Amino acid sequence: MAFSALSNYINAHINTNGQGLIEGAEDNYVLQALLNFIIQSPINWQKVKQVTLGGVVTASRPVTVFFNAVPTSLAWPDNIYNQYIFINSTASSIPLASGYRYYDINRNQRTSIPAYTAVTIYKCENDLWIGLFNTAGTGSSVSFGAMNFEIGQPGSPLDAGETELTIPVTGAKANSDLVFMDNSFIHPGRSDRFSYTITLSDEEIVMTFNQGVQDGQVFTIKYAS
Repeated sequence: MAFSALSNYINAHINTNGQGLIEGAEDNYVLQALLNFIIQSPINWQKVKQVTLGGVVTASRPVTVFFNAVPTSLAWPDNIYNQYIFINSTASSIPLASGYRYYDINRNQRTSIPAYTAVTIYKCENDLWIGLFNTAGTGSSVSFGAMNFEIGQPGSPLDAGETELTIPVTGAKANSDLVFMDNSFIHPGRSDRFSYTITLSDEEIVMTFNQGVQDGQVFTIKYAS
């Protein structure tokens, strides 16, 4: 029974009327419903749901752990907590079903649960979901990547004058980027000097420089995923 339905029942049946019409069965029904709400108030009252077979998954409990097999998609209905916890203990990202998404702390849209990561999502007052990431400790797998190139030389991903660099990488870690130009560290988010901003998605890093690059500049870019 939903809270609203119980409230309506109480208003209709449990009220002062002076005629002695409130029966024990009605009072028992209300008290049992209230007791059920108390029992179900902790988010993990049903215990964690374990999903091991993959396939199309719709979350049936507020807390779900995935291992052995990677689901082909993940969806979730609304619940009374406006909250879900998804624990991905597999080595691959779990894609969300079509139309499902949440946003990370940088307001980037996310459409998967990264590998070896626990994500808690909360429903906001605008009905969008925001996620809190908790990466694992000894069980996690962190990879480090690096790019080295000179503008104007063969193999450079940028040509002179360009400002946007896309790096294909799955599950890039926020705030893990380091950029050096001609052996000097480049500070992100500056407007008074050569700088850049960064956008993360599930499958790539996009760096946007505030000036076009020039032939001869040597870049070293490091990141983690």
